[in-house]
Amino acid sequence: MKKQVWVNVVGIMVIVMGCFGAIGAVQTLSFPKMIAMQKEIMIPQLKRQMAEGYQGQSQYLKDQTLKMIDTMSRIPAWFDSWCLVSGAMALLLAFGFIFSGINLLRLKRVGIVAFYWVAGLDIAFLILRTVVGFSASAIIGMVVAMGSVFAVILTAGLLIVVVCGGKEAFDEAC
Repeated sequence: MKKQVWVNVVGIMVIVMGCFGAIGAVQTLSFPKMIAMQKEIMIPQLKRQMAEGYQGQSQYLKDQTLKMIDTMSRIPAWFDSWCLVSGAMALLLAFGFIFSGINLLRLKRVGIVAFYWVAGLDIAFLILRTVVGFSASAIIGMVVAMGSVFAVILTAGLLIVVVCGGKEAFDEAC
């Protein structure tokens, strides 16, 4: 029996998801440095520009704008540690996706089992990451939630395809 189309499609998509996941994990690992640089360089400059740009405006508007900038730049101290742990977990999951995708394409049963595990863990991790993002800051939570919703839908869709797809080719390849 020849390989079914869903195996190729899912295998390639899972590998691509793993590659993008690895890129995202590296970004998460570098997030604390980016925030520190933003606080050091961008926030003071933005405050100065806002103060100068509101010449002739009401003091209330100036105060509210500066208050909004301060609120946006406040991130809890524990968030740096979370980024390191979260980035490492995301990197492991990305490598798990790549591993399972390669084994799906090679028609190895371990690819199916690995994908079940990695997909389930990834969905749980994305939900956890969204909750933690909202507890750190509403803005961070919104950014994380937008990406997570897309990733959960894509992962769940691929999971459904793998669960419902015929496994005959995997039985013959063993």
